Amino acid sequence: MTRMVRPWLVAALAATLLATPVLASKLPQTTPDGLVLQPNTKLSAVYLAPGANLAKYDRYALVDCFVEFKKGYMDEQNEQVPFSVSKQWMDQTTSELATAFKQQFAKVMSQKGGFQQSTMTGPDVMVLRPAIVDLDITAPDTMQPGVTSFVSSPGSMTLYLEVYDSMTNKLIARIYDAAGGEEDGGGVSWSTGPGNLQAADYVIDQWANMIRRGLEHAREAAGESPDGPAPGAAAPTAVPTAAPATPPKPTSK
Repeated sequence: MTRMVRPWLVAALAATLLATPVLASKLPQTTPDGLVLQPNTKLSAVYLAPGANLAKYDRYALVDCFVEFKKGYMDEQNEQVPFSVSKQWMDQTTSELATAFKQQFAKVMSQKGGFQQSTMTGPDVMVLRPAIVDLDITAPDTMQPGVTSFVSSPGSMTLYLEVYDSMTNKLIARIYDAAGGEEDGGGVSWSTGPGNLQAADYVIDQWANMIRRGLEHAREAAGESPDGPAPGAAAPTAVPTAAPATPPKPTSK
């Protein structure tokens, strides 16, 4: 059995990606918790707390990534191929994507003498709380016998990342970015589980690189050394890294 992705689904994905800059321009300038929208960023939206000093952070603690499929994903997929997507497969996929995020993000952040991961608090440690929401895998590879999927894009997902000061637990930044997989030269390709995961790794790599470069720019602008500021006298404590049980609450438009 060959499953062709419906044209309206591909068109909807393309419309979402093309609309991203417009949506960012319509976001509120300030959030209810006092963060301010930053101009001219490569991400869909970046909010910072007034007076926040990102340059002082040399290390980071990474909370396990929360991952959630878009609303109605299972029903949408099973409408095309009945019983092709199960709750068990969705749970396995979100677990694999959370693990991939943790591994790829840490790899990129540590490149070129960048930022080192920490499990303890400290004056130079920020806590990153990531979430991937609205996950939409265009053609899931559920290993169903006789089903072959052909797609022009692996799908899309949105990053929601909060940054906290590890010593005060104060929220200092919030980042949003919607991303879609690269189209295969406008053609159609055979979808596989490894191929979908590879596409997700690519997007995570791009997110991590943009965040790392932004933090490095802040550090360079403030004249900080690559080693970061000297640690304070406060005794460090362990940073909880369990992912939240509920999805994050994005800023209202």
